[in-house]
Amino acid sequence: MKINNFTTRALSGAIFVAILVSGIIIGYETFLLLMLIIIGLTLNEFYINIKKAGIAPNFSFGLIAGLGTFISFFVFAFGGYQDVVYLAFPLLIYIGIFISELFRDKPNPFMNVAMTLLGVFYIAIPFAILNFLVFLQFSNLDGVIFDWYYILALFILVWTNDTFAYLTGMAIGKHKFFERISPKKTWEGIIGGVVFTCLMSIALYYAYPHIAPLGKLGFSGLTRPEWIGLAIVVSIFADLGDLVESMLKRSLGIKDSGNIIPGHGGMLDRFDAILLAAPAAFVYLMFIIV
Repeated sequence: MKINNFTTRALSGAIFVAILVSGIIIGYETFLLLMLIIIGLTLNEFYINIKKAGIAPNFSFGLIAGLGTFISFFVFAFGGYQDVVYLAFPLLIYIGIFISELFRDKPNPFMNVAMTLLGVFYIAIPFAILNFLVFLQFSNLDGVIFDWYYILALFILVWTNDTFAYLTGMAIGKHKFFERISPKKTWEGIIGGVVFTCLMSIALYYAYPHIAPLGKLGFSGLTRPEWIGLAIVVSIFADLGDLVESMLKRSLGIKDSGNIIPGHGGMLDRFDAILLAAPAAFVYLMFIIV
């Protein structure tokens, strides 16, 4: 049974990674489609779990707001940040969430609104921010470039941190990191995750000139210390993202957010670290690149 579980987990994990990587690097069309599917599934999973707590989030408006937010950010970034009007659409939907609650006749209307909006801000906006990492604009080039390297690096750094924090914690972990929320996390595991993520960032630094999309980048890339800085930022906020989702699951009394990925749980279980790491990485890179 254990062998079958391991095989299932390994196979589903490999398929998951292959789909994610392919969707990112093939082109902006597949990137858009992939992100919309992820946001839709993750938001739906979030609202299903919130509903179990006796709250009635607005599934329809929440999904429209989440997907609309990503599309608006996508169009805004793809167009070279020229027309802010594209960002008006999600604002109208956010207003619509409040108005729609007047006609739903559900208990605790403001809690329903709050949880609907929380799904958008917790899930959709962090993914929408990724658009500003793949569509980079430079004064010495015409328009924008679809550059998938940094978003792919972001996922690789998060996976590295998650994997080696777990392995290090299992091997030598003794001192609890945040026992109230996640009893299994240890300081040794956290430190191990940071160290190995920094090593991975150095590998990404050396790979950058050879893998960066067709050499069309408008800058020479991050320096090695800047890559290490990115790794530290990603590690810290990936761990915090994992803790935030653990806090959510504890408050709802559930073990996994879902079971859509065999052996890996739900979409929130797979992307919890990204939800805080992506905005943090964006802020860091903006200070470095701009």
